[in-house]
Amino acid sequence: MLQRTTASQHLSQANVLPAAPHPDGKCLSTPQEKHRGALSQALLLGLDDLLGDLRHARRSADMGRLALLAYCEVRRWARMAGDKELAARSSALITRAPHASREEFLVQVDYLIAALEVSAKH
Repeated sequence: MLQRTTASQHLSQANVLPAAPHPDGKCLSTPQEKHRGALSQALLLGLDDLLGDLRHARRSADMGRLALLAYCEVRRWARMAGDKELAARSSALITRAPHASREEFLVQVDYLIAALEVSAKH
């Protein structure tokens, strides 16, 4: 029987993987170096699932789901990938002052999705 794995399951698996090797053979130690290096397969799969969830919630304009994904799942993925800037951005999307309109919130979600898509290409 084929089981569907969730983004959280992929992300959980990422915690137990060793650091990505540097092309020169050195071990990558800082989060920034890890992010610049190749992302682990589990992180990439988790990102793919997360992007799918975000796109679906965005298409259906499910504001509650978008807020949950942005604050919890995107922030969690970004921290595990060593991307502090993306983690701060996803957190600020929800915790900063209220958005002026629904459309403004959706524009910010679109920027967040675009930033994740850039991470997926690295």
